Amino acid sequence: MEPTKDHSQPPVDRSKLAVWDGRAAGRLLQEVHQCNVGWVLDLSASGARIRSRQPLEGKIELELNAGDAEMLKVEAEIVWKNQAGFRKFDHGVKFINVSKDLSKKLVQVAMNYRPIAIDAA
Repeated sequence: MEPTKDHSQPPVDRSKLAVWDGRAAGRLLQEVHQCNVGWVLDLSASGARIRSRQPLEGKIELELNAGDAEMLKVEAEIVWKNQAGFRKFDHGVKFINVSKDLSKKLVQVAMNYRPIAIDAA
């Protein structure tokens, strides 16, 4: 992992730009992408991994920056959580009642905020 100067932002492991782990939709790692409850670490059309400063439970409404001052609101359910450090909690969220249109927008947001790998040749 590359160290970051701003320790409030989670580091990004650039060696794994796309993640597929048997879930309904492949996840894309995200480059410093904030939402209303914390940072989006990876994102897909079916869910996300979120890091927050406080533990989250139950159902939540996520507000994701979609660019051009547009915010996507999506209902989600916390399906797992782990403490990642002092005041750092990682959560797996599953999106609920996602329309086809919203699903397409979520994939576009995931593509727009993915880390850019630079090969040192």
